[in-house]
Amino acid sequence: METKRRSNNLSGIFITKMVEPYKFEKISSITSLYKSRKFLRNFTEQFYNQTIFQDVEIIIIDCNEDEEDYDSIRKFCREPNVFYEKLDTDPGLYGAWNKALSYVNTPYVTNSNTDDVKAPWYFETMLHYMDQHPECDVAYGPVGKSSNPATPFYKDFPAELWQCLETNLSTMLVDNSPHCMPTWRMQLHKELGNFDENYSVKADFEFWLRCLKNNKKFNKLNITMGNYYFNPNGASVDESVHKKRNNQHSRIIEKYYKDEPPSTFNFYKSIIKQSAQQPSYGKMIIKNSL
Repeated sequence: METKRRSNNLSGIFITKMVEPYKFEKISSITSLYKSRKFLRNFTEQFYNQTIFQDVEIIIIDCNEDEEDYDSIRKFCREPNVFYEKLDTDPGLYGAWNKALSYVNTPYVTNSNTDDVKAPWYFETMLHYMDQHPECDVAYGPVGKSSNPATPFYKDFPAELWQCLETNLSTMLVDNSPHCMPTWRMQLHKELGNFDENYSVKADFEFWLRCLKNNKKFNKLNITMGNYYFNPNGASVDESVHKKRNNQHSRIIEKYYKDEPPSTFNFYKSIIKQSAQQPSYGKMIIKNSL
């Protein structure tokens, strides 16, 4: 198929745009909606600003007791490519994700957190990349860090980037490399199962390690994927949540690295001990040179 080059006029990055658009809904977005009202304007706008909005299957699972969040996105939920379901009880983040996965009808899926903002080229870039790289199971890239939830990505290109590491069993010990905006193949869930809800704050980390242990391939793209919202007063820096994360992190490491040689396993545990001294958030932040 013939292609053409264009500039997004935002970052200096060039992406390939197909002259013939993709067929309706070839990539899916899953979202857990919970007490997110202040973020929802940017959340919906990020989809409308996508270069292939109509090609994205958007699945929203509402875990709120009331309809406050829904009232903010009622019009958005009427879009033909948006699926919305309100649950009677809150199953937690990963329970909501698993529920959303049961509705996915496309070969590729990504999570869209309500307080993060994907770049306008995100879905087109990921869709094209996954189509062109059948060997890749999980694709991801650097994300900007923002402490301002009110500024959309396309109006505030990040001054800092979280330069995610290349993903392997060693780097995953100190950095959840795919971070908050990966795209992965739905086939992974058919082969390896869904997110393990026993890990209430680390189930994504456990799933990526499960993939690595089963020789699935992770590819890093050198394209900024969007803005990660770092809330200086949120769960990311809450001491009790941090302790829970470290506890679950250690349990997952024990699960997947227990068969390693003792010297290797002890080295891994020492890394975890060092990492537990402070939250990992912000470790990989570098100044954006674009």
